[in-house]
Amino acid sequence: MVHFFLVHVMVDECQKEEKGIDLGQRRKKKKTTDKRLSDGIFFLELLSVVEKRVVNWGLVTKGETEEDKKLNATYIISVARKLGCSIFLLPEDILEVNPKMILILTASIMYWSLLQKAKVNEDDRPPDEATVATEEVEGNPAMDEAATDDGGTGTTDKEETVTEEGNS
Repeated sequence: MVHFFLVHVMVDECQKEEKGIDLGQRRKKKKTTDKRLSDGIFFLELLSVVEKRVVNWGLVTKGETEEDKKLNATYIISVARKLGCSIFLLPEDILEVNPKMILILTASIMYWSLLQKAKVNEDDRPPDEATVATEEVEGNPAMDEAATDDGGTGTTDKEETVTEEGNS
């Protein structure tokens, strides 16, 4: 049930982000145990939704024969790695529709997509917010007190040693 939910969430998020691409109409949402996933087309469409120009559709086969399916599966892994996804599955896992590995592939694509959104949001943030956050951490008196060895006097053991030697 979790597998089915994750694929639905990923597809729904992609559809919200990319209004021009409707993955749900081209390909019905599937469970990770659906044997029709072995052709790889669903994952190639999913990858093209999260990053528009990453899939070269001229290299994609229809997935009608085992050899075509293996070519698509290999291409899925190549494209996902090119994006920066962590890939732990082999083309055989896609061909055999190994549900756990399909789930990991989907989660990895989703994680990459969320990281990209976070980067965009971080870039959109005004520089003042980043500066204020840094100043708060650096100027925290509680942190400064905890960092000193002598309980908050502001001097360290090394400074006390130098002071004592200077007085002799």
